[in-house]
Amino acid sequence: MTFLLLVAALGLAVIGVLLSRRSQAASRVLIAVGCLGLIGFIALQLRQYVFSPESRPPSRYNMAVSFCMANWLQADFAGQDGAVVLLFPQRKYMDEDTERSYEEAFGPALRHGRARLRLKAAHLE
Repeated sequence: MTFLLLVAALGLAVIGVLLSRRSQAASRVLIAVGCLGLIGFIALQLRQYVFSPESRPPSRYNMAVSFCMANWLQADFAGQDGAVVLLFPQRKYMDEDTERSYEEAFGPALRHGRARLRLKAAHLE
C-alpha cells in the first residue's frame, strides 16, 4: 500500500508539472496534492520504522545463548521438577528487549525436555 501511495503521489506531481503550460491553476493543485501525498508517505515511513509501536524482534544471539543454557539445564536436572529463576541486572545495564529475548528462548527449551521446570524472571535492585 505504501508503494502505491508513493507512485500515486509522484504521478500526480509529474502530471501537474506537465500541465503547467496549459492550466496553471490545475497544475498547482495537482503539484500540491502530489506533495501532500509524498509528505504523507514520509510520515508513514517514519511512523513505521522510527516510532514503531511494536518492540523489536528478539535477537538471535540472545536466543542462541539462552537456548544453549536451557539445554544444559535440562541435561543436569533430567526427570526433576521445580522453578528456574532468571536473574537480570538493573534496568540501566540491560534493556527490556534483551531480557525478553532471553525469556522467550528459555521458555520453549524448558518445555521440551524431560524435566518439568517452570521459568520465573527476577530483577536485581
